[in-house]
Amino acid sequence: MHAWINSVVALSVAGSSMFILYYGMTVISREALTARWYYWNRKLALFFFLVPVFLLLNVPLLLKKNHQPIEGEQLLFVQQNTVWLTENFVQILFIIWLVGAIVASGWFLFMYQSGYRKLYRNLIPVPKDHEVWKILAQQQINMKLKNRIRLTYCQENISPILIGLFKPTIVLPMYEIPNDELALILKHELIHYKKKDLWVKRLGIFAIILHWYNPLIYLLQKELTKWCELSCDEYVVMSMSLSERKKYAETILNMMQRAQRHSLSPFSAPFFTTGKMKLKKRLQRMLTDKKVSRPIGMLSIVILFIFSGVSIVSSEYTHNNISPIKEEVLTLTEESFDTSIEEEGHSELMSVKLSDESKFSKEEWKKILKKIERNEIILEE
Repeated sequence: MHAWINSVVALSVAGSSMFILYYGMTVISREALTARWYYWNRKLALFFFLVPVFLLLNVPLLLKKNHQPIEGEQLLFVQQNTVWLTENFVQILFIIWLVGAIVASGWFLFMYQSGYRKLYRNLIPVPKDHEVWKILAQQQINMKLKNRIRLTYCQENISPILIGLFKPTIVLPMYEIPNDELALILKHELIHYKKKDLWVKRLGIFAIILHWYNPLIYLLQKELTKWCELSCDEYVVMSMSLSERKKYAETILNMMQRAQRHSLSPFSAPFFTTGKMKLKKRLQRMLTDKKVSRPIGMLSIVILFIFSGVSIVSSEYTHNNISPIKEEVLTLTEESFDTSIEEEGHSELMSVKLSDESKFSKEEWKKILKKIERNEIILEE
């Protein structure tokens, strides 16, 4: 129980420190770098929220312990900066965390079931001879995607979306969409599929359930959604001319005007997000996106490693400096350790023979016999 709480806190520290560092850099850079770079560092922060990378720092210590005998002088004693928690307090923390995780899980499950139940009631298959299948096939060839992607119509007037982790399906509204716009819409959703954005969204939900008490995880989820869409747009328009980019922007505006209901985010990858400010920023970026120079790219990689190191060290420090006790903390010294050995006498005895009785006093032998009955000491033949 304590190990679980300790690990969750350390994960929270690692992910939070990584997210704060990158969020601060986003503010300083005024979002001048590529959307893909911002999306990648948000995904890296999510990775630190979920994977205990701080344990990597303990591997050399574990190997050293396994290969070297521990001597009395090498014993580790209680550190002055260690935070000690009573067992009762740890149990209360665990119960509070567990209740919050169950409530968060129930909420997301309710959203998933209610949203998708309503969606699937309104789905109808796309006819096999429809032109949209040819457009999809051509886009898959252009993007070198060989996996089968399903197509379906929704009788409700919604935004085009990508759903399904194991059976990816693009859901289109029923109304007629021009072929040139349809090609851009399908390309957008295929990029979501190619970048595994649905998996990122599910992992984001799992991180919220695990770290529901941390307000930064909710901000990270919003940032993931934002930069997911912007990076997807960036992939679409990077090789386009200005006129083609304007056409793509017009397609987004047309879909927003036609759609009456938003997508099922955070469980799906939509073609557009709501909000005037978000739309304005999205249109501005897709018209001005350009490749980053090599020096800036190299600098961003260096910053990535530095920030990752800071997060690992901070989480490892947290993990190693939170420990439980039952009632009190005893600080051991070498003298007290030696005294305890003397008082215990033959406490380290592992096995005896009946012929060894003469080596012990009567009281010691009685204690040994009791330990033999409790299988604490082995009686050899």
